Amino acid sequence: MTLKEAESPVPSFSRIRPERIQLDGNAVGLLRHGAPDRPALLLVHGFAGDKLAWQYNIAALGRAYHVVAVDLPCHGQTAPVAEAVHWRGMAAWLAALVDHLALDRPHLVGHSLGARLCLELAENPAIAARSATLIACAGLSPRWDHEFLGRLSRAADPAEAEACARILFGGAQLALAPFIRHMLTRLDRGAMAAILAENWQDAALRPVAGYDWSTLHCPLQLIWGQDDPVTAPPPADWLVGTESHLIDAVGHMPHVAASDRVNRLILDFAARAEAQPQRNSVPAQE
Repeated sequence: MTLKEAESPVPSFSRIRPERIQLDGNAVGLLRHGAPDRPALLLVHGFAGDKLAWQYNIAALGRAYHVVAVDLPCHGQTAPVAEAVHWRGMAAWLAALVDHLALDRPHLVGHSLGARLCLELAENPAIAARSATLIACAGLSPRWDHEFLGRLSRAADPAEAEACARILFGGAQLALAPFIRHMLTRLDRGAMAAILAENWQDAALRPVAGYDWSTLHCPLQLIWGQDDPVTAPPPADWLVGTESHLIDAVGHMPHVAASDRVNRLILDFAARAEAQPQRNSVPAQE
């Protein structure tokens, strides 16, 4: 499936709707799919990606949800935001976007850096998320390949871009040409270098112990590729108390390389979360 971006939305919620909006005077790129009266499901891509990273998921998820896939600052069609270079600033920006779009109790689905941002939102009682699905989440494992991320952000010729794509996808049999084109034509290399430099020294992204899952305000599931060379799955004892899925023979991009299975996991988990009582959130104002 190939998605084409447009300046104005296609006037049908049965189709995938690329659009650009303004948030605090800055352009933000979005894709929408699914009727707006359905529960909202927010998709957040990873470092050096964009909203089109979800092109294998949006249609399937949009049959049950109002799906919104967003470009993070400095990615895709979203402008740079000075306060959103560090990941915590990005999370604050994302929370403001959720409020701006009036996404009521959204399901959160994120990949890599985007998963870490969704984890931050899952701790935010004002978001009141229904569920969070984190795919290859950054900052939950003591091991992540900073050198490779730098190499990815610098890829400037087809051979190097193809080598990076093969590392991202592991042994998955995929047509890599669209991902190679993305690296060669859509990345802001200077911005990616700045994001890496800003976040590399943050100890929160290189933990020495497991995460405190008790801080979350919604049900959570974790999805990892067993062969992820970029952000390795955490030790098993760090995952106690979570719903976790390891997918064999898949690298850092399971939502692409094993999209059918990941889509089923997201849909099943979101449906079960909706059937549970809502966890603590900000009390309604009188």
